[in-house]
Amino acid sequence: MQSFNKCMTLKMNINKKLKALVSIAFLLSPAVALADGPPLPAFGGIPSVWSVMVALMNLIWPIFFGLAVIMFIVAGGMFLTARGEAGQIATARMAVVWGVVGVIVGILAFSIPFILRNTLGV
Repeated sequence: MQSFNKCMTLKMNINKKLKALVSIAFLLSPAVALADGPPLPAFGGIPSVWSVMVALMNLIWPIFFGLAVIMFIVAGGMFLTARGEAGQIATARMAVVWGVVGVIVGILAFSIPFILRNTLGV
């Protein structure tokens, strides 16, 4: 009986790991789909700093957007589970405020290189 319990525990652990692996694969699928960056120069060419930076930003942008959405979903869940308690509502409000601040900082961080490039004419 004890070996049966060990076997079932091992089977449940494998199921949890498999579910986690499948979940991670689904979460990473947009990043993999958007991983196609700008074409590299012809044979032996070195990509410019700008093309590398744009490729990195194209990879990071969907991840940032996904994290921002998750942040607001968590804050909404905090509001729903607050049940009228002032301390929990204040915590949920602060989560929303910091989520908005994060989105603003993220948008600025992604737009500054393009603004500089257009301003300086590089």
